[in-house]
Amino acid sequence: MQVMPGVEILTGKVVIAPSYISESNKWNRPQYQGYQTLSRKNVQPLPDWIIELATEAQKHTTKPAAQGNYQPGQKRWTGRLLDGLVHGASKGDRNNYLTQLTGKMFRVGADSDSIYNLLVFANSNCEPPLPDHEVNSIFGSILKKNGGR
Repeated sequence: MQVMPGVEILTGKVVIAPSYISESNKWNRPQYQGYQTLSRKNVQPLPDWIIELATEAQKHTTKPAAQGNYQPGQKRWTGRLLDGLVHGASKGDRNNYLTQLTGKMFRVGADSDSIYNLLVFANSNCEPPLPDHEVNSIFGSILKKNGGR
């Protein structure tokens, strides 16, 4: 979370100490300097002013969906997928368009029969639609990559 420009508070991360290269050893392998391991005994409490900055920054960075502030008409992933099924594609983009749609539907775990039917529907919105054998080839290829389920 960015508290102010150039300052972030990281939580749940692992800090790895950088290597230390001395001036006399700069062309050789890095020498690793010992860093004091933190324990609960040697960690100082966080100053109140940092807690206040972090609290204020969190108010401004929390995603609307997490707060339940979803606005009607706000486009989500599913909305973009549904729009994609209807918008179709023109000659030259059809194979890529149908391949991407098929892959997305498999990734979300849709049933293969549903995916095939939606693929045929999406193809009907292409200008001009691909021949059936090409749609079948796209579907078969993606089905095979997803374990034939």
